[in-house]
Amino acid sequence: MTELVRGREFALNLPNGENVIAEEYFFAARTPELMFPCDRQACWAAEGIVGFRWWSIEEIAFTKETIFPDDLAELLALVGSIAPKP
Repeated sequence: MTELVRGREFALNLPNGENVIAEEYFFAARTPELMFPCDRQACWAAEGIVGFRWWSIEEIAFTKETIFPDDLAELLALVGSIAPKP
């Protein structure tokens, strides 16, 4: 089951100077196991991803890394407090 956790609209200035209204939507999806549509390495290479690691909510809350959305830790805590739908 997939749930919309948050959606928002905001003004965004693109690198070429164009101003647009951007829309972001964040969903929570629960699965019985981690699933990839193709071989992980092939999927990542195609997207320019060189690796990944799992983060705890606490690590996300206190990291100095740039993470979007800025309040990701709070969103994850909210999602964790919502009981899965049958």
